[in-house]
Amino acid sequence: MGKPPFSLPGFLRLSPSIHLQDPDLFRCTLNHPQSSSPPSSQGRNPPPPDLIIITSWTGAIDRHVAKYTASYNALFPGTPILVITTVVSDLTLRSTKHKIKSLAPAVDYLLTRNLHVVGPFFSPTPNPFFPSPFSSILLHAFSEGGSFAAVSLAKAFLRHSSHTKIPIAAFIFDSTPGTSTPSLRSATAAFSRSCPSSSLGLLAYTAFRLSPHTKSWLELTREGINDLSLWDIHNGIPRTYLFSEQDDLVLWQDVQRHGLESAEKYGVKSLMVRFKRTAHCGHARDNDPASKKVYWAAVRQTWEAREDGGLGIKLGLGRRVSLDSLCEGG
Repeated sequence: MGKPPFSLPGFLRLSPSIHLQDPDLFRCTLNHPQSSSPPSSQGRNPPPPDLIIITSWTGAIDRHVAKYTASYNALFPGTPILVITTVVSDLTLRSTKHKIKSLAPAVDYLLTRNLHVVGPFFSPTPNPFFPSPFSSILLHAFSEGGSFAAVSLAKAFLRHSSHTKIPIAAFIFDSTPGTSTPSLRSATAAFSRSCPSSSLGLLAYTAFRLSPHTKSWLELTREGINDLSLWDIHNGIPRTYLFSEQDDLVLWQDVQRHGLESAEKYGVKSLMVRFKRTAHCGHARDNDPASKKVYWAAVRQTWEAREDGGLGIKLGLGRRVSLDSLCEGG
């Protein structure tokens, strides 16, 4: 019996890898968990994002992703959420061009906010009841697969929006980006966790190394996060990196180095949250309430930093580049 398709409660499936929750557009009834979610932002300034985009880690299970969407429902009630998933074959067997093309439904939505008829390609009639395009988006990318999907989405948007950059107003990078040359151990472990068996993981790693697209997707993803042709990363747009010393897939030093390089080369101000004992993409688990509290506080502060002059000022750091080791209890 095959693996059931990825499904999120309250979300519309636009494609196998794209899921949308827009309560205004689809009149979805949302269930906001009360006990395990971060504090609500109701009655608080600044206003919430127009849209939240989550690009999940490779091979993510729907029930795990649903915990993040539920927390965002509580943090920013009523804000639409677009989830984009990635599978191993996107990274090993298919070209970046293929991934960009597969994001057509997501770009359709971003450009028109109209999905009564998805297609023809990028040309539905604009919906007069909703603003288009979105003006402030919070992007939350997980691991290398999520960063790859985020960069691919930015490229797809640029290509089909009269060369307009996707309006990301704040970035969250969870356990990413790593190095463009991962070790045999870390890469095999990463693929094994995204495959049904360790042998398939090793096979995927072999394809990863032999694929003509391998070097480009890893290197271009790391570089693409700071590609000035894809996003406006200047003007105080906040960015947060969340990573762990115990991550055996993406080394925390590589993530931190990207933040420091971004500051040196592009003047990007970042918050760096280094957990001590959490796993890869596992900093907000229910069984670790201390880390979870820090995690969602960082997410909230990242968005709020849009209004108060940057993360450094928000956290009382002036305009220093980073706050490392924020969480000692990870």
